[in-house]
Amino acid sequence: MFSVTRAVAVAATTLAAAALPLLATAPAQADTRDCAGYLASEDYDIDRYIIATCGAVANFSGETEQCVDRLLQHNVRPWHAIEACERASW
Repeated sequence: MFSVTRAVAVAATTLAAAALPLLATAPAQADTRDCAGYLASEDYDIDRYIIATCGAVANFSGETEQCVDRLLQHNVRPWHAIEACERASW
């Protein structure tokens, strides 16, 4: 009986530990998807650089200006860069 209780406790702890990072990162990932999704809807090719740029502003508030600058360097039109970075910061 003790081993069954222990096995259930270990399984529950393992499940909780596995789920915690997913729950903690979900909002930032959604913002990254908003940013990248907007750029994709405007016919930009979404590559690692754009995803990393959108993710940086989603994870660190106050990075909107750097986000816009990075997207401009990646040949994104200014109005699209501003909108995408604003979506990442929501």
